Amino acid sequence: MKQVTKLFSSTIFLLTLLATSYHICAQSVSNIEHLIKKYPDEDAIILLNKEHVIINFENNQWHIDRHIEEKTQLLTTKAQMGYAQESIGYSGFETISDIKAQTLLPNPNPKGKYISTPVTDIQENDVMIDGIFYGDYKEKSFVYPALQPGAITELSYHSTGSEPHLLINPFFISSYKGPTLESEFSVEVPSHITITYRLFGDNTDVIKFNKTNTKNGFKYTWTAKNLAPIPIEDAAPHRSYYAPHILVYINNVVINNQTIEVLGSEKNLYNWYSNMCKNINQQESPELRAKVAELTQNLTKPTEKAARIYNWVQNNIKYIAFEDGLGGFVPREAGDIYQKKYGDCKDMSNIITNMLRMTGIEAHLAWIGTRDRPYTYSEAPCPIADNHMICVAKIDNQYVFLDGTGEFQPFGLPTAMIQGKEALVGIAPNHYEIIQVPTAPKENNVRKEQLNLQIQDKTLVGKGTCELTGYRKIYIEYDKLKSEAKGQKDYFNNFLRKGNNKCAVKVIDTQHFNQANNTASITYEVSIPNYITTTQDKIYLNPHLIKPFKDATIDLEKRTIAKESDFNYEDSYQFVIELDNAYSLAHLPENKHFNNEHSGFDLTYNYQKNKITINFKVFSNYLLLKTTNFAAWNDFVQQLNDAYQEVIVLKNTP
Repeated sequence: MKQVTKLFSSTIFLLTLLATSYHICAQSVSNIEHLIKKYPDEDAIILLNKEHVIINFENNQWHIDRHIEEKTQLLTTKAQMGYAQESIGYSGFETISDIKAQTLLPNPNPKGKYISTPVTDIQENDVMIDGIFYGDYKEKSFVYPALQPGAITELSYHSTGSEPHLLINPFFISSYKGPTLESEFSVEVPSHITITYRLFGDNTDVIKFNKTNTKNGFKYTWTAKNLAPIPIEDAAPHRSYYAPHILVYINNVVINNQTIEVLGSEKNLYNWYSNMCKNINQQESPELRAKVAELTQNLTKPTEKAARIYNWVQNNIKYIAFEDGLGGFVPREAGDIYQKKYGDCKDMSNIITNMLRMTGIEAHLAWIGTRDRPYTYSEAPCPIADNHMICVAKIDNQYVFLDGTGEFQPFGLPTAMIQGKEALVGIAPNHYEIIQVPTAPKENNVRKEQLNLQIQDKTLVGKGTCELTGYRKIYIEYDKLKSEAKGQKDYFNNFLRKGNNKCAVKVIDTQHFNQANNTASITYEVSIPNYITTTQDKIYLNPHLIKPFKDATIDLEKRTIAKESDFNYEDSYQFVIELDNAYSLAHLPENKHFNNEHSGFDLTYNYQKNKITINFKVFSNYLLLKTTNFAAWNDFVQQLNDAYQEVIVLKNTP
């Protein structure tokens, strides 16, 4: 699926208006001291973030012109490095022109004006995006010259395009460049073109709106001033969830009393998608049908056939993304994908769909947004709502969501990145359904570990097993691949480490990794030196060899952004400590329990027949933890940390 909005949010569309005169900023140099005093923790200030869009339709052709202006003032020497490099990203749907960039240097003369140092060397480069082998993304890049504290960087350029389905969605605040003193976005349209606009994010009440009449239609303007920067937070969702921004898209145009629909509804969006895909798979591939017959031979149940086909695609079609103009929205022929053995998400979805249909299973292509897109189709019936494609099959009257890009995904479990999202399912050329993908419950994503231990002097030694299911298993497999790609061959040793950093792990056996539909397991031995604390007649043992969420307290005063989790999960640990005749039990901690909507744990201790058994179950049950739930989360972490302080006390037996 074309991911045009993922990298350059307002890039794909288009264009501008008349070039404005390029002037030297007349701001007083003395104002620098004022800004430094007002923003002591900032390296730079965005003085102006401005975009004006003119949309028109003439001679049966769309014209979408954008004019962009940016001004940033540097306040510290640190900013000289971070703000020197600049680039204008764009796709094949637009052209960039009239680039004017300069550095304005403070002039020490009494008038306090600025001296212009223009940018003279602008390079054009292809942009490589993770996961995309070939794309039509480019950038024009340059370096601002002679930067120093107090300098101002200025940039303006035009963008021109003609694809009306690709909307404009500017953000009013930068994620990285500091506070924004003035931000403005405006759209100008003639009266025969209808647009829709909608604000998203937090604190949108600071954005002022004004609609005015123009000679031929209307001008819509949104302005905001003195906006704080977006903080960079750990485990934050995509900025679309909280940064104030606007979506603008074209509903229709009326020409000679005839209405030409563009977007404005889920139906119009689906019609555009469906029309682009109407000519694919007109001829069946005999080779592909033969492969389907081979795979499903002797299978009678639809679920078995679908699972076999899905697993074959996972193991035999390599994911390589291609994005080239509108081709980024259109799957390639199923037969070609079979022959070449590679494709992107839409190609993998297409071959799965066709192979299932060859067995008589109802299957459809579906458009869907990953979880970094917070929009529903009713809120945003336009391409920004989705950036991905899957196959949706209906088996035994149940929908099954099949994402071919999920390399380790078991059949029937959606990829984690589309949980809870709406799928726009293409049932027929003029018929679609919007279906919500389920969220996997925590009980399906489990790490279950059992470890038998003995005390040898001050060392704990033992043998254990670890089982992994659902996303718990999938993410471990991806992490293991990344680790091995970096030359690290001891991933499981680090994953299974317990107690302290002196812990030594020896992996005995692994089972069912790289087998999507089976529970994975690891058998291992462990030795934890210097873990036991002893006095003259007592031994102190902290039984909490694993301490999940120990450092997960949220700073309620500083953090203003929700926290995101990839999936819900539940971890279960059982530690059995076998005591020989040299020890007897002196103290066993009390059982502890905690439970709320988003988190909880259950911790029990048992002593019987010279064995101490600790059962510890802890769960995380959120995909997005809102700021209103932070206090309850901290209560959970505090309760856990209190429990982690408890120790088992043994005494020497004479």
